[in-house]
Amino acid sequence: MLIAGAALLATGCSSPPRNGRVGQPLPGTSGGGRTPEPSGTSTASSGSDAEEALRAWRERSNGAAGPGMGEVVPRAAWTTTGPIASLARPMGRIERITVHHDGMDEFDSYSRQDSARRVEAIRRAHVNLGWADIGYHYIIDPAGRVYEGRPTSLQGAHVRDANEQNLGVMVLGNYMRRAPTEASVASLESFLRTAMRQHRVPVQRVMTHREYVPTACPGDRLQTMMNQLRTSRAGLA
Repeated sequence: MLIAGAALLATGCSSPPRNGRVGQPLPGTSGGGRTPEPSGTSTASSGSDAEEALRAWRERSNGAAGPGMGEVVPRAAWTTTGPIASLARPMGRIERITVHHDGMDEFDSYSRQDSARRVEAIRRAHVNLGWADIGYHYIIDPAGRVYEGRPTSLQGAHVRDANEQNLGVMVLGNYMRRAPTEASVASLESFLRTAMRQHRVPVQRVMTHREYVPTACPGDRLQTMMNQLRTSRAGLA
């Protein structure tokens, strides 16, 4: 039941409807259409560059998460399918980080299996739109586990017209009314601090989806948490 719902509602926190609603299918999912990744530019001419970037990433990391990122559940633990590099663009230097929620139904399972299934359902929904892969580079579940998503050598598909050099981090669940778990917030804070240090990203460039475009993402409650993390001396600041 979890996966059936996720497959139908895997939402464009990655590519929101213009009215900013969450919990609705992405454009193209109900009518069989295919929507280009929300980069704002054509990806057709960059396929070979992205394939080369993906090969370099695999050689450098052997398919594992980047150095210094702490304990990360590898991509192979939730999917056996790789990204379609010909549909993506190379990332280049990471200069900003954006936080999201998945915007679907509320999700409070601490089961690694349930989380893996939800992440895979989101990936399938994004690929069915004609995208290269799941839109996010890292995903955090209610138990605080961090999952490797789209390889960081490739641009994500999580903020329309602003995916260039932008690391996408998503927290599983819908946080419009419910607060994220303490474990997920603690993990998010730790992960962001590490990623900021590794990529030399200042706190001013750690943003949420709604700070770019009109959308409910990352939910009112997670937005409040992010505001606190970025202004507290004990947090990211």
